[in-house]
Amino acid sequence: MADLTTTIRIPVNSHREAVEAAKANKLSVGRFCVAAMHYFAQRGLNPVTEHTRQTEVLVSEIRKVGNRLFGFLQEQERGLFMPLLEELIRARMLQEEAVDFSLQTLLATAGASEETLETARLKVKNRVEERVQQVLTTYQKQAPGRR
Repeated sequence: MADLTTTIRIPVNSHREAVEAAKANKLSVGRFCVAAMHYFAQRGLNPVTEHTRQTEVLVSEIRKVGNRLFGFLQEQERGLFMPLLEELIRARMLQEEAVDFSLQTLLATAGASEETLETARLKVKNRVEERVQQVLTTYQKQAPGRR
């Protein structure tokens, strides 16, 4: 059974534009018009009011996804990263207090001066910093994405 067709009235200038556009796309005017109607109908677009290009639509969608991703990261920061950071800081402070208490106790039993205690604190701090830098340097050399 052959497809039924009908005739529509359009302004002459619009017909010329359709002929040129169809020719540029190597289509008949009829196929071009049918494809254009399907395009607008499938996307729910009103061709009279919609004048955005597909790239503008894509940019808009990319912005929406970017905003959602940024919001997700902010939520992770508030809900996961900040409590984790708080716990790390708490653990670090506890360790420093324990080391300092141990030094004070050790040096008090040896009858050392306050100056000796400060020197010992500085040596411990420097050793820890050196080790941290060694670990970070090694990790940065082996980090994912590094070649």
